[in-house]
Amino acid sequence: MKRSRNPPQINDLLAGIGPDRFTKMFFGGQIDVAPGGHYYHWDQLRHRPSPDGLSSEEWWLGIKMARQQGRRTLPLIDAGGHPFSYVLTDEALSGRRKALLSKAITIGCLRIRDVAFSAIDSRP
Repeated sequence: MKRSRNPPQINDLLAGIGPDRFTKMFFGGQIDVAPGGHYYHWDQLRHRPSPDGLSSEEWWLGIKMARQQGRRTLPLIDAGGHPFSYVLTDEALSGRRKALLSKAITIGCLRIRDVAFSAIDSRP
């Protein structure tokens, strides 16, 4: 089985980008946490056409930084000792209605019941 390529390191990408490029990335309206409704890994994203004027690496940097802004952590640790985190995309949140109708979702070995859905549904 072919192994995925590791994404470029954020610090390396930040070191190689100037203020003009940084401004274009974040204020040009071209960065989305899940482009086209898909949550791509770097190995998938690098083969897709990037938005006008951005390299694949710049696009990845923008997406990664946007994901970090919306990241939520759980009190779980992965094999590398890092906290487990996730991002709720707009597409995931729009699926909330389906989850509410089913009244329970199973994620791995965790089961989230009506109380959690009530809390989510009561948000403004």
